Amino acid sequence: MAQDYAESIVETIGEPLAVLGADLRLQRANTAFYHFFRVTPPETERRLLSELGNGQWDLPPLRKLLEEMQSTNRSFHSFEVEHHFPAIGHKIMVLNGRRIVHEREGTRKHLILLAMEDITVRRELERQKETFLGMVSHELKTPLTAVKGFVQLLQRRVCKAGDERTATELGKLDMHLDRLEHLIDSLLDASALESGMLSIHPAPFVVDDLVRAIIEDLGYPASRLHLEETVRAQAYADQERTGQVVRNLLANALKYSAPTEPVWVRISASEDAIMLSVQDHGRGIPQGQQARIFERFARLDQSKQVSGTGLGLYIAAQIVAQQGGRIWVESAPGKGATFFFTLLRAREPASDTVQQARERYIEEKDTMPRGGSSALCVLPHAAFKTF
Repeated sequence: MAQDYAESIVETIGEPLAVLGADLRLQRANTAFYHFFRVTPPETERRLLSELGNGQWDLPPLRKLLEEMQSTNRSFHSFEVEHHFPAIGHKIMVLNGRRIVHEREGTRKHLILLAMEDITVRRELERQKETFLGMVSHELKTPLTAVKGFVQLLQRRVCKAGDERTATELGKLDMHLDRLEHLIDSLLDASALESGMLSIHPAPFVVDDLVRAIIEDLGYPASRLHLEETVRAQAYADQERTGQVVRNLLANALKYSAPTEPVWVRISASEDAIMLSVQDHGRGIPQGQQARIFERFARLDQSKQVSGTGLGLYIAAQIVAQQGGRIWVESAPGKGATFFFTLLRAREPASDTVQQARERYIEEKDTMPRGGSSALCVLPHAAFKTF
């Protein structure tokens, strides 16, 4: 009865599902599996998974996951396989695996359930959406630049004419155009990240000088925005993109804390890495929501009182990761939040290190679950052990 019950459940699943033995041979599959891959039971059953089709499942990372599952009993999720299958053509499949114990007639067998989902159409729609978003954002930049130029020209003219009221109104218009430009830049960056085309140009620079310049440019008094600790250390990273990360963290800290509360910036260094932190005394982030903070379009405060697109922290996290760094948040409700990120220190082999980190990021990005980063966005590096 239990056997019939289990087999009925397998058959009712609409997605392909395979049952593997401990030796990774296909024990059986559901009807959806045979229909989708256009194969028959005699072609597949009792054969090793790596032997099926034209070797599409013969992947060392997948084999490692399945072997580790046998010893650790850990399931895995969202493993992607992109392949040209013999009978159905190019497909992108997402695999989820779980080990189960099957008891029958006094014997216990360890089996692996391997569920498969075809995400080819979804991924193509995402690609088209990103292409369209990037194209529209790019087309908006040209007229926006022209409009900003005319507004600033008019502002200078009315200032010379002594019309202060019109000059003030034009200044407000220019400020709103700046916000629109920032939104377009964020959309372009998000599109570039999704396509793996975000430009990163690492070079040595002093982190302290960059942070001081940004703080001075923001124009806040020291009682509101304070650089507390410095190290005069050189990082090897993209200075402009790193500045983008710093500005985003500072903007968020200022936005989500009271106007009378200070924001503290600290810079420290180990032998191989530099760590920068931005601490505010705002409302804080609940533990249950911290896993979403670096996701694309994630906004924990949905009220209209706090503006934003939900792209800033996502872009910041991806920039840090592409430079071989790590970004995370420590927070508790009512006690503010502290955001940290690390950069590689400048040294002779640093250029190779950053390039290797960027290549690894691009290779691994498409194998990660969709939806963005968690509260810990990391590309491993030995330097981070010191923090």
